[in-house]
Amino acid sequence: YSATGVDDDLGTGTWQHIAMVADGTDLRVYVNGVLDGTPVAMSPAPTSTAGANLALGASYVWARWFTGTVDEIAIFDGALDANGIADVCANGVVIPEPATMALLGLGALGLLRKRR
Repeated sequence: YSATGVDDDLGTGTWQHIAMVADGTDLRVYVNGVLDGTPVAMSPAPTSTAGANLALGASYVWARWFTGTVDEIAIFDGALDANGIADVCANGVVIPEPATMALLGLGALGLLRKRR
């Protein structure tokens, strides 16, 4: 898919936060937390992702390749709204550390034992 109306001149030497949201109907591109351009209809709308390939920074059809640096890729299991994108842009994606997960697990076990 391509997004017409998107400002593809991001300049050089400065990190940019780029987010793409595909909700099955439209494709939206956000630059630094702000919608860039207008939503583009996904045509034809995808009916399945089974066997689909995901290419980041590459277009095998047009043989075009991104020549910059990509950092902190995140893929979500649902489409984020504009507020969700702005939050990720401002705060990053919070991933609990393994130690935090262990403490949460122990806390949950403690609550279960207390209820018995």
